[in-house]
Amino acid sequence: MNSNKKTVRFLVMLILGVALGLAALSITKEPFSCNTSSHVVVEGDTFWEIAKNNCSGNIQKVSDELVKVYGLPLEVGKIVYLPKSDDCTLFIKEDQGQEYIYEECE
Repeated sequence: MNSNKKTVRFLVMLILGVALGLAALSITKEPFSCNTSSHVVVEGDTFWEIAKNNCSGNIQKVSDELVKVYGLPLEVGKIVYLPKSDDCTLFIKEDQGQEYIYEECE
């Protein structure tokens, strides 16, 4: 009887895990678009808030992209450039000690 409860508990956890995994995959595939090209960081800003206030669609994907490009922590006064859409990727290029942000779109 005890092993049956463990088996049922395991199956329930497995099903929940698969369902959550599939939900996470569908969220990351949702597209996004941003209505502005840049944002000047102010005290208290987070990448999530910047994405939420300037983009629509998959905010998590925008936030993750910004963290990947800019890293943490955010610096007050820094200009953060936002990708136009899900089809675009931001890159940082350094040339003679200057950083340049550029975007490539599919």
